[in-house]
Order: sequence, then C-alpha cells, then structure tokens
Amino acid sequence: MTLALAGLGACYIITAFGLRAAGGTGRAVLVVGGLATLLVAAFPQPALGNSVPHTYAAGIAFGSLAIWSVLAARRGTSDPLLTYAASLTATVIMIALVLWFVAEIHGGHRGLAERFAAGTEALWPLAVVVASRRFTEHPYPRPPREIVGFSPD
Repeated sequence: MTLALAGLGACYIITAFGLRAAGGTGRAVLVVGGLATLLVAAFPQPALGNSVPHTYAAGIAFGSLAIWSVLAARRGTSDPLLTYAASLTATVIMIALVLWFVAEIHGGHRGLAERFAAGTEALWPLAVVVASRRFTEHPYPRPPREIVGFSPD
C-alpha cells in the first residue's frame, strides 16, 4: 500500500506539471495533493493507534485533491472536463465523498467511504488528462491517416 500511495502521489505531481490546459492555481493545488499523498505513504498508520503526521497529511491530501479541479477550470476551453460546470460538479462530488469518509471515521463503513473518496480523487485527474488530450487543440494539426489500399473514389 505504501508503494502504491507513493506512486499515486508522484502521478499527481507529474499530471500537474503536464496538464498545461488547466489553470495554474489548480495545478499548484494538485501538486500540494501529490506531495501530501507522498507524506501519507511516508507516515503509514500503525497497526494499533493513530499516526498524527499521517492524519494531517491525509487531511491535506483529501482536501486539496477535492478542490483542485474547480481551481483548474478555464473559460472558453474546448476541454469539456475543464469547464466551470464540470469542474464544479466534480469538486462538489469529491467534497461530499470526503465528508462521508469523515462522518464514517468511527462508523461501520469507514473503509468503503475512504475507497470511494480516494478512488474518485485518483481517477478524476486521469479523466481530465484523457479528455484534455482528446479535445485540446494542438498547435500543429495531425495529418489525416491514410489507409493503405483504400481509395475514396
């Protein structure tokens, strides 16, 4: 689990630097979320008790990863996941999932709530990158593909 969290934190940071279609503030908050995720991996929860550094790092990670999207939104973008409507919707959903996790800290569905919140926060940047690659206009358009042996005539 520690290695997976460290890899995920690194992916958040790499995504933030590579996602040039997103707003700078949102990208910076995504870096904060990635660094906090690395700290979550560095300070794992003990088998018994609680790790205060882990709790603080997890709180920062969950919070920043929930709000980065709305801060990365742009006006007039061709990327449907970087519009204000899509980014605000994603942010509201992720905040709701984090609040559910917080409400379940001592409840019977803690693991489920944590997985939903963390899973959504992990998959949303990937969805934004895929959409950005598909919908962002490239400065050098790609030439059309030619199919060998096919003639439109």
